[in-house]
Amino acid sequence: MLYGPFVEGSRREIIIPNISCSTMKLLIQFIYTGQVHLENANVIVPLIQAADQYSVMGAKEEFGKAAQDFITKASKNQINHVIKLIQDALQVDLPLIVKLGFDYIDQHTTEVFES
Repeated sequence: MLYGPFVEGSRREIIIPNISCSTMKLLIQFIYTGQVHLENANVIVPLIQAADQYSVMGAKEEFGKAAQDFITKASKNQINHVIKLIQDALQVDLPLIVKLGFDYIDQHTTEVFES
């Protein structure tokens, strides 16, 4: 891409229209370090999509673990983040994350209805 006959080879920047800058930074961080620090759950599904798009080995599994970790540790004030994570996972067909989210809702039904 950068050294071939593509447009990107003659420019100083690459435009990737379907991945946000913050998502790409986190993906590059994972590529270089094998780790990533996620500030919130909203970036997990976009990261999984980006990792899948660029075939980053081990990334989908690692980010899936991050989603699982977030869901299992989510507090009452993070219910909306869990629901958003479920919605995003449904859109991109990530059944494990959807199941974990629904399990969370099942275990915290009263809190979910109160939120």
